[in-house]
Amino acid sequence: AAAAAQEEVWLAQETVDAVGRLTSALAGARDGSADLGACAAAARQSLAALYGDLARRMGGPGALPQLHTEGLDPEQIWLQIDMLQSQLRGTLRAGVLDAVASASSIEQQAAELARELGLG
Repeated sequence: AAAAAQEEVWLAQETVDAVGRLTSALAGARDGSADLGACAAAARQSLAALYGDLARRMGGPGALPQLHTEGLDPEQIWLQIDMLQSQLRGTLRAGVLDAVASASSIEQQAAELARELGLG
């Protein structure tokens, strides 16, 4: 049961920690105790961790397993995110279509049952 509960965790602890470091860096930039370079590094780490969680849970064969940020400009990073977004959109669309088909099937079964019972 503990393993099943652990599987349900949406964000890995590594991601939560990275987002915490970003929050601290941003607070430091606001009060002047941290430089923008530290904020940028924390933002890249947080984004990479979030991307990795999404890619592991929902990414398909076209998505990179991890976000690469070292030495890349923002446009190159966004291209990687767009690739994952395309995969997620396809996964979401398939899930919605399956849910609609299931709902339609359930409605048909309920109507048939109501007819059999003389209720409809």
